[in-house]
Amino acid sequence: MIVFTRHALERMRQRGITEREIETVLANVTTATPPEQNNDMTAQRRFGGRVLRVHFRVAGSDKLVITAYWTSKLSKYGE
Repeated sequence: MIVFTRHALERMRQRGITEREIETVLANVTTATPPEQNNDMTAQRRFGGRVLRVHFRVAGSDKLVITAYWTSKLSKYGE
């Protein structure tokens, strides 16, 4: 199950990111950082000329979305 923090929902609204786009990234991850000690990860997926990065925490079978943002810095993030 995907759970969104209040912060994530606010940033998604500000940045024009939909829950469906987040679900797509988390269901079809093309790149993800290894889990940190607190189980935080960043997943990303390319949509056209931009990359959507989703910072989330694994909590059991849930994924808690902390924030998300678009980037066009493809070379920086390896897409």
